[in-house]
Amino acid sequence: MRWPEFIAVIKAQQGEEGDFSGLDWNVKCEILRSNPVTVMRMFEKRVDALMTDLILSPAQPIGPVEDYLFRVEFQARGSPHIHMVVWIEDAPGVQDPEDCPDVIEFIDRYITCQMPDEKADPELHKIVSEVQIHSQNHSKTCRKGNVSWRFGFPRLPMDKTIIACAPWNDDEDAGGNKKGGEKAKDAMMSRKRSVEQKIPKRVKSPRNLLERNKGRLRKS
Repeated sequence: MRWPEFIAVIKAQQGEEGDFSGLDWNVKCEILRSNPVTVMRMFEKRVDALMTDLILSPAQPIGPVEDYLFRVEFQARGSPHIHMVVWIEDAPGVQDPEDCPDVIEFIDRYITCQMPDEKADPELHKIVSEVQIHSQNHSKTCRKGNVSWRFGFPRLPMDKTIIACAPWNDDEDAGGNKKGGEKAKDAMMSRKRSVEQKIPKRVKSPRNLLERNKGRLRKS
């Protein structure tokens, strides 16, 4: 919804020209939902630019990228967004308590909850204010029993980054019973197996459909 060209292009396809910035929010949502193909094509171009011109650029703003994976989701109002995981070369991992300081330093190198200075960088301040701060206009589903915010929000920022995890060396108690982190790991693996069993075989072992059917392709 922050990209007015999406609305303008769809309206142009419908034979309308003009300034649509003053349209009601719900009307804009209806316009987006009316042409999901155009919305997705334009969104894909933006994601490509994000990866090529920023994340994978020589500037390496978050370090050398080894691999990445993202998933596109649509909100009810019709606007797409992505959830992405990026693997960074030589990024530290947590294997024991001594690793925590290195991981925290790595996180703090790229992530902050501090607002940019409005005078020093007004453009960045405007963007962060608009897209990185939750709105105060919440629906009733955001409250639990109409009394308190769900999930303990709002949460105040912490003075420093911490890594919260199960106690180390907590796999078994004196009687040989599993504890803490080991139980959590077993639960996660059980859930993983359950999900995998529901995935169709054709999804687990994808085939190159274009290669298989290339004999049927028509020459353009």
